[in-house]
Amino acid sequence: DNTDLDLACDLFKDKRILLCIDNLETILRDAQDDCIEFLEKLPPLWKVLVTTRVPVDGFKSLRIKELNENSAMGMAARYLQSKGSDDYTKDDTKKIAEIAKCNPLAIRLTIDGFVRGNPLCDAAVTANTEVVKFSFDRLIGSLEADSIRFIETLYQAGKVGRTELPGLVGITLDRAIEIVRSLLNTSVISRDLSEEEEFYSLTSSMKEYVLHSEANIKIRRSVRNAINKREKRIRYVEQRQDNVSLNKNDYFFIPNDIPPGLKEPLYNAVKAIKTYNEHKFYRAASEALRNLKKFENTFNKNLTYRYYLGTLHRLLGDVDSALTHINYVVERDPTYFQARLLQAQLTSEFEDRDSIQSSEGLYKNLIEDVEEGVFGDITPSGSYHTNRGYYTCLYKLRKYDQLVQLSQNWEDSSDKLKQLRGSFYSIGLSMIMNGQHDDKIEKITGPLSEAAKQLKKTIRECGLSYDTIFAFSIIAKEGSHVFAFRREDIDDETSFEFLAELAGCLEYIDLNRESRSARELFQRIKRYLCNLRRVHTKYGNRIKQLYMPPSKINLTNKSRMEASGRGLLTVKIITVPRGNHRALFRFGRAHDGEEFFLSFNKLKSQSLSQWEDISVGDHVAIKPGHRPDLSKDREAEVIYLESDFETDSLN
Repeated sequence: DNTDLDLACDLFKDKRILLCIDNLETILRDAQDDCIEFLEKLPPLWKVLVTTRVPVDGFKSLRIKELNENSAMGMAARYLQSKGSDDYTKDDTKKIAEIAKCNPLAIRLTIDGFVRGNPLCDAAVTANTEVVKFSFDRLIGSLEADSIRFIETLYQAGKVGRTELPGLVGITLDRAIEIVRSLLNTSVISRDLSEEEEFYSLTSSMKEYVLHSEANIKIRRSVRNAINKREKRIRYVEQRQDNVSLNKNDYFFIPNDIPPGLKEPLYNAVKAIKTYNEHKFYRAASEALRNLKKFENTFNKNLTYRYYLGTLHRLLGDVDSALTHINYVVERDPTYFQARLLQAQLTSEFEDRDSIQSSEGLYKNLIEDVEEGVFGDITPSGSYHTNRGYYTCLYKLRKYDQLVQLSQNWEDSSDKLKQLRGSFYSIGLSMIMNGQHDDKIEKITGPLSEAAKQLKKTIRECGLSYDTIFAFSIIAKEGSHVFAFRREDIDDETSFEFLAELAGCLEYIDLNRESRSARELFQRIKRYLCNLRRVHTKYGNRIKQLYMPPSKINLTNKSRMEASGRGLLTVKIITVPRGNHRALFRFGRAHDGEEFFLSFNKLKSQSLSQWEDISVGDHVAIKPGHRPDLSKDREAEVIYLESDFETDSLN
């Protein structure tokens, strides 16, 4: 009783005494207050040694080493003798030690079952089950719900990284770390340290216990559902990349060998980046950035992680932080194409001349490395953004001659680069005479006229884009400066050549889709051209395409017969892409069912207003062309409308 304890403490307070308490978790569960009071009364020199699977604050943990095989065999031999069994061999004791996993209690229980007449294997299974139950029942009973869900998660998933735990268990990262710290002091979980992350798994004995435990079936099912959802999301990311043939040089590429705990946060970052032009972007991007930053201490050296951090920082306007992350990636992997591209883009955003010159150098080196095959296959989008960044730097640095030289062969480029280079070729031509006001206006309007002509050709062959609109704005502004200063010298051939080409470009542009400043400039130019057409009848017809009256599109029966007599083919329009009549191509079908690809640049009249009037169901005449590819429709070499038959302009 307490009197005896008080007396013992008083008599032996100067002695070094070791007290032993077995299965402390039972005492803490049944009489926690009494146990704490008991420990507090002990003299300072007394020490307490406890056996427990529950971590105790303030206690130093000492792991008990398991018996080695020889010791386990010796114990089995002695226990067999105590049970009156003398007819055993060394192989028998070795087998008992092995199937009991050298656990002393399991050895005893196995031998108890064996001497009762049970087969050795059956006795061992029963013994191991009882040992596991005895070992962990009290421990599991003392754990909180979060810890139990944590254990069930490890049982279902097998091996889980530190960053995955919060999402699977449904707790915060701090809470997960707290649970891990407490369970590592027990024989419940084990830890595996990799280069980037810690992984946790259940010990073999704990797996055995959970296998035979039915107490937490409901939690186990919930955990299984969470794991299935996670695996489904990860498979979706991997399958999506495989389906669209993404490679390491794609903007949204996430390596399949990325740590599992990082895949879902990166996938959410990609989803947020894709909403850039939507009203919900800033909220989605901010949330994605916050989620990524939770793993900064764990994955700070992972280059894909740092790349997406830099991308989100840039899109949210934090250029300095973005450049810090991207420079880190490029320094460690110069073959990371998207990081190199983003580094050049970020450098140019500071807008001062030194930064733009640095950006020009980065783009130039990037293009050279692409041509040398340093990165392998580059996507058309990657090639486009690299070249566009380089051309933009040349434009800002006023290196117009170099810009013209690089882009002059634009017609030989691939589709996306063809439109880009054609646009910047026009810009370079228009800016060569920038700031020069020679007495002879032809020296100024000559390059402007050629620039507008090349731009109109680019639009006809490649369609409208941000680049072509940007080029038109530059050319139009230069023209506005020239004619504002030299209004009285307007009556000359080169000026009207320029204005005619400018009118041809303006015909393609939908003013309602442009910015307010651009719309005001374009409308002013349009009014100016209209006024010139009335005043200067000599050149008025040169700019008539803006003002052509509506004409007949659909072929009459008479025109169809005439088309047949001239060796032409009549086709019916079957498709206008997405219902957009401004699209620069259509599809038509002949009487025999063969389909043809109709492009605006093959239209005889080259009138955009007429082209836009062509609708599904209309008939046009064509001169059939070649088939570019077995998988594609034949192209029309020339397209004729009803108005062409009326004016006899078929030749």
